[in-house]
Amino acid sequence: MNRMIQQHFDAIVVGSGPGGATVARELTRARKEVLLLEWGPRPEIKGNFLQLAAASLKPGRGDLFTPEGLAVFRSITTGGSSIAY
Repeated sequence: MNRMIQQHFDAIVVGSGPGGATVARELTRARKEVLLLEWGPRPEIKGNFLQLAAASLKPGRGDLFTPEGLAVFRSITTGGSSIAY
């Protein structure tokens, strides 16, 4: 028999970047039940230059240079873009 497990949450926070993590922390400090959802793989976050360089070289997820030579960095990472900044 397949049973559905039901859980109650006061809030569901999507994304554990700087904003989502802060909201989740404040809600839990206020004794709310929080579900924090994150998208993507779960690599260990080391916070070093090598990891940043590897993330920036992924097609569609890394550096973009405008015709004027301006570098625009787009980072899609688990834990939000704070891994890059």
